[in-house]
This record gives sequence, C-alpha cells and structure tokens, in this order.
Amino acid sequence: MNAEPVDTQLVDVESIFTDETKRKKVVNSSFLHNLQKRHFIRFQILPIVLALMALPIIHYLPFGQFEIFLFVLFWLITGFGVSSGYHRLFTHRSYKAHDAVQVILAICGAMAGQGGVISWSALHRRHHELSDKPGDPHSPNLHGSSWRDRIQGLVHSHFTWMYKHEYPSVVHYVPDLIKNKSLVRVDRYYYLWVSLGFVLPTLLGGLYHWSLAGALAGFLWG
Repeated sequence: MNAEPVDTQLVDVESIFTDETKRKKVVNSSFLHNLQKRHFIRFQILPIVLALMALPIIHYLPFGQFEIFLFVLFWLITGFGVSSGYHRLFTHRSYKAHDAVQVILAICGAMAGQGGVISWSALHRRHHELSDKPGDPHSPNLHGSSWRDRIQGLVHSHFTWMYKHEYPSVVHYVPDLIKNKSLVRVDRYYYLWVSLGFVLPTLLGGLYHWSLAGALAGFLWG
C-alpha cells in the first residue's frame, strides 16, 4: 500500500522548538497520570512502609561509623545531584559544565528517586513560571486561608502533589535538554540509576561486614 509523501511545508518540526506559540504547555494523558501514581507509590509510599517494617529488626543490624559514613555519603551524592545538577544546572542554567560532569550529576540526581532529569527540570521551570498561581504544580498557597486549608496546602506542596499533576510539555519547557543526547540517554535509564542508589550501599554494607545483616544495614542507612 502506497502512502502519500508528507508535505514538509505543513509539518515543520523545527518550528515547534523555535516558535513558542506552536507548543502545548501541558500534556494531560491517562497514561502519564498512571505513571505518576506508580512512581508515587514506589518512591514515596513504599520507602515509608519499608522503614516501618525495619523497626522490629533494626536492633539486630550493625550500626556504627561505617553506617553513618554510608548515610552521609549517599546523602551528599544524591543531594548534589539534585541541588547542583537538577536544580542549578539543568533547570536554571546557573553555570556551564562539561558533558561528562552533566552526565554524572544527572545520574546522581536520578539516584534520589525524584524523577528523571528532563521531567524534573520541566516541572521546576513551570513552577517558577507560575509560582503560587494556578498551574504551579506544588504551591502551598492555593487551597484557602483557614488553618485546615493551610495544612492541606503544606501536605500538598511536600507530598501529595506528586500523586497526580499536570505534566509539563518537555518540548515547551526544556527544549534545550531534549536536544542533549547524553541527557536523553541518562533519562531513558532512570530506573537503572534509582536501582543503583539501593544496590551500591547494600553491596558496600555487605562487603564491609561480610554478612547479610551488614547488607541490610547498608540498604537501610545508605
């Protein structure tokens, strides 16, 4: 079956990047909302459940200088990845960095489990565009003025907004990032980097203590 050739005068892909009027700012999709819900359960709800489940056995796990070292080490790795990478470099373009540094920061940020670098940056740019206005994905000030409303806003801005929200169009908000092949590649393997954030401290704890209890301690504190 033959297909008619596409008229390139009618479909100008490059103009989507250069002409803001041709871009949609948000994408509403049941598929994306389902992904958001699954991500919320995996990385916001499940860690709380696992931490509570660990309470009865925490007394039997090793805890000392090495566990404190793991805690601080991975807090710094993921913290720098999010603050210096996701926030300062990729969202605000506050400084320039070599491609290798960008990749490392993107991987470290992904290990925090807050989302891939491209979607995270798009969300944060939309937040700054619409701070405390309708469309701000995590404003605490759009729920009313009563004390109940303020509590609801506080919980929303720190937690429940991640369950479901409008998905900012990456073509509109981060065209610079989706043109970066290295970042797109890192973003594609987001769950691999998140898994790395669990596997590395578990391995280090197990190797240091040479025991299953040590591995569990590494998983818990790293």
